[in-house]
Amino acid sequence: MPRPATQGYYASHWRSLDYFNLYRLTLAVALVFTGLLFDASDLFREGASERFQAFAYAYLLIAALFVLGIRARWPGFQIQLTAHITADIVLVMLMMSTSERLAGGMGLLLAISIASGGLVGSGRLTLLYAAMASIAVLLQHAFSILGGSQRLDSFFQVGLLCAGYFAIGWLAHALTRRALQSETLAPRQADELALLNRINALAIENSPDGLLAVRSDGVVRHASPRALALLGITAPVAPGVTRLADCAPELARALSQQCSPRTAHTLSTQAAQLRIRCIPLATPDDSRVLVLEDQSQAEQAAQRLKL
Repeated sequence: MPRPATQGYYASHWRSLDYFNLYRLTLAVALVFTGLLFDASDLFREGASERFQAFAYAYLLIAALFVLGIRARWPGFQIQLTAHITADIVLVMLMMSTSERLAGGMGLLLAISIASGGLVGSGRLTLLYAAMASIAVLLQHAFSILGGSQRLDSFFQVGLLCAGYFAIGWLAHALTRRALQSETLAPRQADELALLNRINALAIENSPDGLLAVRSDGVVRHASPRALALLGITAPVAPGVTRLADCAPELARALSQQCSPRTAHTLSTQAAQLRIRCIPLATPDDSRVLVLEDQSQAEQAAQRLKL
């Protein structure tokens, strides 16, 4: 049963959000195992390992609840995406506060969330997510300095990390904008190409001359009804399968020479006296177009011109 659509967003947006949350679930499980494995080590501050495990379990629970929201398509896409990024920022900051050794590495995890949020959300609010993450990192570091666990000169590293957040957010925004422009342009170009194909088909169908497209190995790629009528071919011609030597052997023998638009061949069939022009195409398979002109019609036109 298809899930309900959301105004302004496609199924691909929700699928990307689903993959993003799958990454969040995997990360939360890894953090839970980290807290269990290093419970008795000096990785955390004294008495902070229990708080880290509580935050990790809360992160895992929230990621599991996000799955239900994605499946139900409620609330809206942008609200859910903002809630995902906010949860990442808040819980990662809380876990960073439990260990100075984990603070630098976990701060890089927010760069992944910012980039993913920009790509999944089509570039919307990407710089806002970068600003939220920067403020959270600065506040967490300020509290660490006030607590005496960090020095004042370490603000330079945090500033570089915040600048990286904005750089990643801007890059994700620019790439997404370009992808959206290409996605918008593709259907328009497809419609123009379809219109051009219909025009070409009408022109070929109503042309007084017959047109044949033949590959270098003699396989017919296209044959207009007028060409089949002039050649007297009554059997069906399958493009890409039928060989010219099988359906029109006289024409195949006449064209065994070099194909040139300046050279014309003549061929008599039961239907007409034909003048054949061979026009090579610049294709990898050396295809060529055969223009079949009915000489009787040309003579009648010349006679009318004389009269």
